[in-house]
Amino acid sequence: MPSFNEEEKLAALKGYKMVLIMPSYTSLERRVVMRVYGTNLVLTNPTKEMGGTVKKVYELMESYHDTFMLQQFENPANDKIHFETAGPGIWEDTLRQVDIFVMGIGSGGSVIGVWRHLKSVKPDVKGMEPTL
Repeated sequence: MPSFNEEEKLAALKGYKMVLIMPSYTSLERRVVMRVYGTNLVLTNPTKEMGGTVKKVYELMESYHDTFMLQQFENPANDKIHFETAGPGIWEDTLRQVDIFVMGIGSGGSVIGVWRHLKSVKPDVKGMEPTL
């Protein structure tokens, strides 16, 4: 499965074996934390970007038994949960004073969900993705 945020901790608590497939440009700090939780990391060629990573997921799923992939890029629950939780949280934590929204994009679920919520409560809010 592709990289997530908290799932490696949950897997460790539940005693599940977890394999995460991600591009090798993933930060060293993130890789160390995942390994602390017992996650088996498979790093992919960064020039293949996320498409190559997802392809590797499907290849490895054929060799593992009892696997499950959350489909973060295709699962409508991805942005829905951020619309229902992170979006309202940001709105309330900023005392409803959001004018500009800046967020990096991973799978797109968090940014889409938060953005949809902010637009629903303040239609003139502006958004942008940071670049290096």
